[in-house]
Amino acid sequence: MRLHRILFPVFLFLGVSASPAGMLSSSAEQPAWDAFNQSGPPAETVRYLPGSNPLHELDLYPASSRFTKNGGQPPVLILIHGGGWGGGTREALAPHARYFAALGWECVNISYRLTNAPGVTLMNAQEDVRAAFDWVRAEAGKRGWDATHLVALGESAGGQLACALGILPPDPKRSRAHSLVLINPVLDLTKLSWALNQPGLREAGAFNDASAKEHPARLVSPVFNLNAECPPVLLVHGRDDSVVPFSQAEAFAARAKQVNANVSLVPLEKTNHAFLLREYGSPDVMRSTLKQIAEYLGPH
Repeated sequence: MRLHRILFPVFLFLGVSASPAGMLSSSAEQPAWDAFNQSGPPAETVRYLPGSNPLHELDLYPASSRFTKNGGQPPVLILIHGGGWGGGTREALAPHARYFAALGWECVNISYRLTNAPGVTLMNAQEDVRAAFDWVRAEAGKRGWDATHLVALGESAGGQLACALGILPPDPKRSRAHSLVLINPVLDLTKLSWALNQPGLREAGAFNDASAKEHPARLVSPVFNLNAECPPVLLVHGRDDSVVPFSQAEAFAARAKQVNANVSLVPLEKTNHAFLLREYGSPDVMRSTLKQIAEYLGPH
């Protein structure tokens, strides 16, 4: 799908931030932006579940030594790529991992099973994200990471999957991140025909008002599962998104007010889907958005 030109980010916060936003100085941000634009392999690739499936792997991008040289424990940022659950690779978020690693985050860029494989459902992808999170939590003490500060960043379908870490059933408390960063995420699958065609959802039959409460699309839609106990959320969405309508972000923010959940919505004017990816985004929008995320998460 051809995306429109992406222009003019406008930031508007609705709700309360997860932590006081701190201004990121140019001297601190420039090395991060340089790292975003560089290339290079991760420091380590690990299989987070036993077996031979290469989609159960993750890449590690260590926090810059200037933040850890005095023995500090870096917080962890888990990155979850998009691609409609049936495509995409973790390499799409490798530049973003390098960016936040340069700012002091231990970055964990994960893969998960895709629904284009026989027998794989969207729910299996959620299970994989939770398994990767469990691996990070179990490894944190051994590797010197801050196990109390695990954040998940998800883009598009990866945004929906990030919500498996604290919002979605069956047990959102089991794998709860400190906070979530959602970039043009799918938040209501019941209103997206292409999402309802995912394996595990289409088999449930016709979706209508009578069957709404029983349909699995509601169980995997973050908007229906948001409550005051969920982790704080930073939600960034383009107003001109032609893949996941901006109305989904608006509905999510409205729901947050109703249930007293901690959600900050950042709408981007004249911006379409996938604006944070190199293939589609403009450098100015990508950089300003990454800086805004870094300021929201706070200094480390």
